[in-house]
Amino acid sequence: MPRATLLLLGSLLGISGLILGQQRVPDSIFVAAATDPNDGQPVIPNIADPQAVNPQTVCPGYRAVDVTSTANGLTADLTLAESDSHDLAAKSDIEFSWSNDPTFSFKVTRKSTSDILFTTENSQIVYEDQFIEFGSSLPENYNLYGLGEVIHGFRLGNNFTRTFFAADVGDVIDANIYGDHPFYLDTRYFEVDEKTGGLSYATDATDPSLRYKSFSHGVFQRNAHPQEVLLRESNITWRALGGGIDLYFYEGPTQDEITQAYQKSAVGLPAMQQYWTFGYHQCRWGYDTWLELQDVLDNFEKFEIPLETIWSDIDYMKQYRDFENDPVRYSYSEGTEFLARLHENKQHYVPIIDSAIYAPNPENVSDAYPPFGRGVAEDAFILNPDKSLYIGEVWPGYTVFPDWIGALFNGTGTNRWWSAEIAEYYSKIKFDGIWIDMSEVSSFCVGSCGSNDLSLNPVHPPFSLPGEPGNVDYTYPEGFNLTNATEAAAASSSASAQSAAASATETADVSSMTSYLSTAPTPGALSFSLFGIPMFGVDTCGFSGNADLELCSRWMQLSAFFPFYRNHNVLEGAPQEPYVWAAVADASKAAMRIRYALLPYLYTTFYLSHATGATTMRALAWDFPDEPWLAAADRQFLLGGALLVTPCLVQGAATVDGVFPGVGSGTLWYDWYNQTVISDRITAGQNVTIDAPLGHIPVYVRGGYAIPMQEPGLTTADVRASPWSVLVALDGGGKAAGGLYLDDGESLVPDTTTWVDFTAAQGSLKAVPKGEFIDTNPLGNVTVMGIKRGITKVKFNGIALKPTHWDFDASKHLLNVRGLDSSTRIGSWRTEWILSWS
Repeated sequence: MPRATLLLLGSLLGISGLILGQQRVPDSIFVAAATDPNDGQPVIPNIADPQAVNPQTVCPGYRAVDVTSTANGLTADLTLAESDSHDLAAKSDIEFSWSNDPTFSFKVTRKSTSDILFTTENSQIVYEDQFIEFGSSLPENYNLYGLGEVIHGFRLGNNFTRTFFAADVGDVIDANIYGDHPFYLDTRYFEVDEKTGGLSYATDATDPSLRYKSFSHGVFQRNAHPQEVLLRESNITWRALGGGIDLYFYEGPTQDEITQAYQKSAVGLPAMQQYWTFGYHQCRWGYDTWLELQDVLDNFEKFEIPLETIWSDIDYMKQYRDFENDPVRYSYSEGTEFLARLHENKQHYVPIIDSAIYAPNPENVSDAYPPFGRGVAEDAFILNPDKSLYIGEVWPGYTVFPDWIGALFNGTGTNRWWSAEIAEYYSKIKFDGIWIDMSEVSSFCVGSCGSNDLSLNPVHPPFSLPGEPGNVDYTYPEGFNLTNATEAAAASSSASAQSAAASATETADVSSMTSYLSTAPTPGALSFSLFGIPMFGVDTCGFSGNADLELCSRWMQLSAFFPFYRNHNVLEGAPQEPYVWAAVADASKAAMRIRYALLPYLYTTFYLSHATGATTMRALAWDFPDEPWLAAADRQFLLGGALLVTPCLVQGAATVDGVFPGVGSGTLWYDWYNQTVISDRITAGQNVTIDAPLGHIPVYVRGGYAIPMQEPGLTTADVRASPWSVLVALDGGGKAAGGLYLDDGESLVPDTTTWVDFTAAQGSLKAVPKGEFIDTNPLGNVTVMGIKRGITKVKFNGIALKPTHWDFDASKHLLNVRGLDSSTRIGSWRTEWILSWS
């Protein structure tokens, strides 16, 4: 069964079948088929299970308190007689306390530092009908991150108001836009007393000569109603228009621990994506015909620029109606031929589907729209309190909206109807994924359009819209926040907290301006990493307006290091495919060669995000938590743990300033391009000016990592069929480690997988595969950076290699080994191997 593709889901999408966004496969004892369909599973009674825990050995017993005698005996509360070794609260570094003096308040404290993380003391908790307010004091110069979705610097600052209400409003800076994620990370730095080891809160921790230690915690307010957060100089205030106060606190103390705990406890682990989704995607609003799509494909091939997927915006639709193609411009017969050629070339197709269904004119028989009629028959749409259809307005005119929450709680037929419509459309157009749009939910009316004027189909408005969110019945407020209704299957710009487990996303319809290049992509990606949505990208080169050569060149190179890589722009915008400018084509190909060579590393890193909740794109401060001068760094980023990307985002600049984290504690950084160490001349916290002429993006490899790679190609299928290589960056102790995840790249639950461990130490690199997935590609070469001694001999599995198969550059401390394909003809990862040098 193919794995869901790409999902950028919105808050309305709700294909059933997945809980918390990841395929939850029970232990084998619960899924093995019974020998007789009438027999149950062979469940072992606890009393007969030798592995079962004996409760008499773990329970300390109870004591009776608050005892009251009655005529028939007594009533009492039972409390544990002693501390419970299995009590998570007892093991936690944070503790909760409360008081009724003078009114109810509560406090969360970190035990190890006695630091108050959250307290409602000295303020009132307000709990009225459709209005809630509570707050906490915060320390001086606090560092808060998250609270999305918003176009804003990654570090939020202390004079900022965040509204939580998903809205289709474009690229408004500092306003609520498409997503709703009421979660924040709070990082606090403490100066360490070198004599006593004592900690003191550091309000201005920027002196690299001092020693610091950070402690982070996370806070999630699980509330689906419209909310706002007020960040002020010394406090935070939460307000909500309904729901309750349902706070989750995550003790950390590292970002990685917090993000993983947040996903596992509240929103679910991110869905795994198909391998091809990590290729390059091309889209625009304005590809008018199948022939125009083919011209785009032909141009990518002509200029030898990788292209994995071609997308269709609403141009393909018949009168902008879901599930129907325009019979002239996008006929099904022509589409069948187009998709056959596309798929033969191992490329893919993704059409848009809006989250609104056309409501036809009831007085015009010729205006009949079968998907609407079938949805009404299945009770699939949202209703008004009087049970009439809730009517909005989107591109086709008057519309209705699928009622996913009603399907979950009231048994309506939304899921059946939706699945059937998707299947019916797939029978005509063999798409590879779907792109769900306008799922905030978005409507051109303010509130309901009413149900009395369906015979008067409104004129389509221009694209530049007020973006007023469609306010629905109060019983249906952003309901996707509270439920998980779908597995990954499509793509959208809107996401809520619990859609993280089943989706990926792109950021707002940003403008083609340098200011957006520097403020939207990387801060947005890092925020969505916190929210547990690693499959993140932007409309590369910008969506609205016209990109120029320099902007598109820089943006194409930046996005090459994001998990989701797509170029997309508006109907009125000038063409911005990378082949439009020769310089952009060259810059794109240079960055894409790196990306496609790194696809095994990227896929492995994303698999770890899916399996454990680890982040794919990372802020520098997360991997180097005790360097407070990194707290606001949001122009550089890490891709996984091994790669540091330092893009130039300033118009007209040919250099970029960047830091090299960890150098004060011995971390080595190697230049990707010349493969030599560059950080041995840099001090902690030093801002270094780096050459970044147009067409070049600085990339560095972190010492201590072994990176699996393959040969770059024009499609991900080309890459998967090419020889393997390993890039080893030794740390100061001559060691490195890494991993490689292998599967078929498409199955939701792969039949077989393989994990390969790489370990470099004491002059050797060892690869240890475990698993049953078979990859037959040979090992082409191995590169080892940072060898500090001379090399006279290289062996593979104990057999000396000919001098023509390796060379060592003593000035660069660089070993290149090639020609290993003859020793790995059956595949690189079928058995263990050791490469040694001395």
